[in-house]
Amino acid sequence: MLQSLLEKLNLFFFICQIANRKETIRNVTIRQQTGLEEPIIKETEQNQLTWFGHVQRMAEGRLTKIALKWMPKQKRGRGGSKKTGWKV
Repeated sequence: MLQSLLEKLNLFFFICQIANRKETIRNVTIRQQTGLEEPIIKETEQNQLTWFGHVQRMAEGRLTKIALKWMPKQKRGRGGSKKTGWKV
């Protein structure tokens, strides 16, 4: 499954490189040229849902399930990082 996704991405990038950078190519046109019916995002979302279902069926003590359910105890402060004496 991952291999087919990589092949689709490679084909997509290849077609994008062939096109003149100054002309605009619509996503629909690229999908027709690559033979993709649905956007890659839809396939990615489906894979995420499959993974989520897999994690939900895991035992409660598994680290993956604990990390998925973890919520921070306090909110982060607003603004950027604190000023220090170091120049970046």
